Amino acid sequence: MPEQQMQQPINEMARFVQGTTGLPMIIWLTPNEETNTGQHNVPRLRFQDNTSDHFNPNDMIPISIHQSEPMILAKDYQTKLPNNEIAKLKQWIVQNYDILLQYWNGEIYEDILMRDVKPYDNVKPHLG
Repeated sequence: MPEQQMQQPINEMARFVQGTTGLPMIIWLTPNEETNTGQHNVPRLRFQDNTSDHFNPNDMIPISIHQSEPMILAKDYQTKLPNNEIAKLKQWIVQNYDILLQYWNGEIYEDILMRDVKPYDNVKPHLG
């Protein structure tokens, strides 16, 4: 299992279920803390590459937290989700960039993240 292999126990990750994000997939985010393999140099979160509400670590795919162009970080990986759903995920990341990055940098706690993240239905389409 390449890049998508979990680096930290799932219980240390903030978990966004479909009803929280307005997206069809579950999303996980953890602060960038030292792990057995060291720190990541690219801010990232992970999404479950299906619409199931059942956890499968093999379906956790990393995507960058970027202010304009989030990118899937698993090399040569073809997602199982339709392109329009991945586009929605990327728009959600762009819309929530500041709060996601603050949590990833360890600047805020999970309760603030969960309170302030905007669901997809409040996301304005990214043009550009």
